[in-house]
Amino acid sequence: MDAMRSSSPQAPQSSLDSNKIGGGPGDTLEKKMSAGTAGAVAFGIEHGVGDLCKDFTIIRTELYDYCDNAMAIHDALHDAHKNNKSEAVVRTKNNAEITFTQVGDDVRISEGGNVAVLKNTNFYNLELIICMDAASAPGHYADFEATMNEKVKKNGGLDILRQYGTKWLSLLFHQKNGEMEKICKNAQIIHDGLHDAYKNNKKLVTLTMADKSEIRFGQGSDYVQIWTGKGFKESTTLPDMSFRGLCEILYQDAKRAPGYHQAFEESIKNKFAEGEKGGSVGILSLGIEYGAKRLIEACSVANKASASNFYRDALSIFSGLYQAFLSSEKKASVALENGTAVEFSLEKGNVEIKDEKENITILGSEDFLGICKKLSDEFLRKDKVDAATPLGGYGIYIKDSDLYEVGECVERNEYVQKFVEIDSCSADWSEDPFHQLKLDLPRMNYRLGEVGNERVDFKDIKIPEDDAGKSVADFADGIKKKCRNMYQQRMVGYLASQKCMLSLLRAGGYIDSKFTALTSNLFLVQSIDIIPEGGNVKVVVEYTTRLSTSEVNKMDMARRDNTSSSLSAKATFIVGEKGFYCEKSSFSREDPPSNTWQMAKPSAAPTAVTNDNGAVEGIGKHRKQFDEQGDQQAVGQENKQ
Repeated sequence: MDAMRSSSPQAPQSSLDSNKIGGGPGDTLEKKMSAGTAGAVAFGIEHGVGDLCKDFTIIRTELYDYCDNAMAIHDALHDAHKNNKSEAVVRTKNNAEITFTQVGDDVRISEGGNVAVLKNTNFYNLELIICMDAASAPGHYADFEATMNEKVKKNGGLDILRQYGTKWLSLLFHQKNGEMEKICKNAQIIHDGLHDAYKNNKKLVTLTMADKSEIRFGQGSDYVQIWTGKGFKESTTLPDMSFRGLCEILYQDAKRAPGYHQAFEESIKNKFAEGEKGGSVGILSLGIEYGAKRLIEACSVANKASASNFYRDALSIFSGLYQAFLSSEKKASVALENGTAVEFSLEKGNVEIKDEKENITILGSEDFLGICKKLSDEFLRKDKVDAATPLGGYGIYIKDSDLYEVGECVERNEYVQKFVEIDSCSADWSEDPFHQLKLDLPRMNYRLGEVGNERVDFKDIKIPEDDAGKSVADFADGIKKKCRNMYQQRMVGYLASQKCMLSLLRAGGYIDSKFTALTSNLFLVQSIDIIPEGGNVKVVVEYTTRLSTSEVNKMDMARRDNTSSSLSAKATFIVGEKGFYCEKSSFSREDPPSNTWQMAKPSAAPTAVTNDNGAVEGIGKHRKQFDEQGDQQAVGQENKQ
């Protein structure tokens, strides 16, 4: 155990507060320990339980209590470290409460009136020390070892590997090489299997682990479901996760512990070496498959410059392929950062990439939209935000001050255009470009303006369903006639739907987490105006909600969740035949008023809401101020989330 303690991490030095623990520097260990749990925990971490129980028989009871609670202490420290918290509270089996507090470079341990301080350490360091001591004195840590062994067995070791990483596990299983070998082998199996599924756009895959057991993985909209056991009857859900995300976690862990993942590393190197043989198109295909960050990390030195350009090339590739998809074209030429161009073409269910030197690479089981979705996953990853190179170089980011700047802001307009275009990529695209709009109109109970020479109104739900369906179809037909090609129809159909409105709200929330609000029952504006202008079509989108002081419960929730009591997002888009841009935009929000009690006043009836843009001519406009019901509740909830 001494050998283990001399290795990293270093054991901290404890300093007991003599006014609270009892005794001074010259007192015996037994006397210092007599004050209770805080001292026992500090000495247990500092010196190791095995030797202390052997050499100091008087304090065995306190230290055994510490061992019994080691798992709870470890988990509390781990959670605090993971969530960047400076305090961890543990409720022990005998119902005592121990508080760990990070104070500068020290950790303060308190229980009741007893206090101990561990010098020059932190929560993560203490986690590892507990783990190392448990590995060296397993007889004392029976509960700890049993719990960790159970975690290792779950999901092929994925759960514990995802939470703690190989370096941490190697400390716990340093004397069990077979366990580590199995965990690392499973990590590569899971990585390669999920990566192939992601690459080939599969949502369900079954993988065989090192012990011949099978695990099934399913990709949901924003989660991964894992099924294990006989008949796959046991399941686990990983929220806010994707196949690509799990692959990245396993890959980064392998980088931090290369000795344990040698086969894993060699496999990745070989795949990149093979891809780089394809020249510039090979590097592009690797970037699409693995992402820009991994491309730069894993690419050979000779191709680092080309790999670095992928950050900028990715946006051009996305825009070119997305326009081709929306236009139903089979080929797309994209200009790259280095001045050359590459051609993407659909060939028998695959995408062929060819450069000016006639180098060709094939992306199997792909289409233009599939590539765009892979790229969009990278563009909108919030963990990449960095002050020097926003989003790792992609540039899909602005400052809070730009988001709320009054008046025109070119940076905000460019951001909104990019965000909405990238976000729209995940929409369920139909052969009918106005499919979503047709669903929204009767369901949302919109009022329509002029459609040809006929005026159509939806009032409550009084219009028979058949008539409403015909009116919607006529309205969509009128828009279609004003669009000059399929691209314009599809993009107008998306921008004029509720999905674009939600995308605009997500754009605000992406920059400022407080840009979210519960939907008011009394004041809600959802407005979309469609205005043909020559060969272009203008789409004006507005969402505004404002909680009233009479909506007490919702206002209290806004204070509790630190969200907004009112917010507004507006944008004007100009859609051409081969692209669109955001002409102007604005965002605003307000914090809920302070929670001071006062007699509620009778609320006045909601007033009519007028369009800030004035009267609008053209195909038509739809606007509605309504109570929160049905799908409007879904809007508020999705906005809140």
